[in-house]
Amino acid sequence: MNFELLPNEIILDLFEYLSLIDPVTKAYAHALARIHYMNLGQTHVFLQERTIEGTSLTLINTDLTPDDIRSIEGHPVFIDCDQAAFGSFYLDLPNYFSVESALCYRNALAELGLDIPPALFMENFHEVGRYMGLRYLEVGLQAWRRHYNQEMKQNNDAIQQEKQSTDESEWDAQYWFFHYSLELALNGQ
Repeated sequence: MNFELLPNEIILDLFEYLSLIDPVTKAYAHALARIHYMNLGQTHVFLQERTIEGTSLTLINTDLTPDDIRSIEGHPVFIDCDQAAFGSFYLDLPNYFSVESALCYRNALAELGLDIPPALFMENFHEVGRYMGLRYLEVGLQAWRRHYNQEMKQNNDAIQQEKQSTDESEWDAQYWFFHYSLELALNGQ
C-alpha cells in the first residue's frame, strides 16, 4: 500500500481564504479533507462508492491534536503519526470538530467531489463520537482512580499539606476529560 504525501502548495492554497468563518477550524477542516480525499483515490466513481458506510477508508491519524500541527517555513505540517492507520476518515473527526465545524469538513469533501448526504454524514459522525468516547474513557477513569487514591491516602494519614501531591489544575483538566469522554461515549457528538 503506497500513500503519497501532499505537496505543501496543495494544502497551502486552502489556507489563503480563511477570513470568512473561524479561520483555524476552516483551515484544519479543509486540510484534513484534502489529505483524506487524496488518499481515497482519484476517480469520481471510486469516490462515489466511498459514500457507502464502511467504505470511507483512507490514511488516518486517530490522535490528531493542535499540538501535532506545526508551521515549518510557513507550511503546515502534521508531526505526530505514531498512531496512523488505514481506517474510516470519521475517526479523525469527533475529538476536534464540533457538529458545526464537522459540517465544514463535509462541505470541503463535497467541494473535492465526495458529496456525502449531510444526514448520513452526521449520523456517522455521531456514532463514531460514541466510539471515541468509549476509547478515551479509560484514561479518565485512571486519572479519577489516581486522584481518589491520593485523597484517601491523605485522609488516612491525616496529613495537612499546603499543596496536594496532585496538582489541582492537572486534576481539573483530567476531570474535564473524563466527563467529556463519558458524555461522548453515552451520547456521541
